[in-house]
Amino acid sequence: MTDTSADALIAQATGALPDQSKKKGGMVATIGVIVGLTLVAVGGGAAVGWTVGGQALRKAEALAKPKEEPAAEKEAPPPPPGPDAIVKLQPILTNVATPSSMVIRLQASIVYRKADVPDPAVLAAEVEGDTLAFLRTVDIVQIEGTRGLLHLKEDLTERAKLRSPAIKDYLIESLVAQ
Repeated sequence: MTDTSADALIAQATGALPDQSKKKGGMVATIGVIVGLTLVAVGGGAAVGWTVGGQALRKAEALAKPKEEPAAEKEAPPPPPGPDAIVKLQPILTNVATPSSMVIRLQASIVYRKADVPDPAVLAAEVEGDTLAFLRTVDIVQIEGTRGLLHLKEDLTERAKLRSPAIKDYLIESLVAQ
């Protein structure tokens, strides 16, 4: 026996209740749409992969083929850069920004390309002036430890290279703080 009320039985007999088969049809349509969209996404992904992957494969094949040029047409390697030279800077003795009673003595050298510098003494004097001006703005805390020394070297190298592009490196020989 079912628990269907009299009103429900009358409604079912007259066709007023929704049919259960309509609910199943809605579910089948939803599953069909999901499957269709999945197939479209897979197809689109495969097409993009084929296009991009095919181009990469063609580029790899082109790079793998050796380029054959006659020996006469090959360019000679560029000549090596000119010799480098080192100039010792005069020792720099100055006080730092904080604490103002602290004094620093720095001995350094610069490495430069010989061909690009007509007068190395003038360049050395300019770099010494830049170094002195920079050291007066430094706090002693900034140059403590190995990292501080590394940062100081990088800053001084950058300033020297701004002065002349012929400068290749700035070498700190000694640094004493009192």
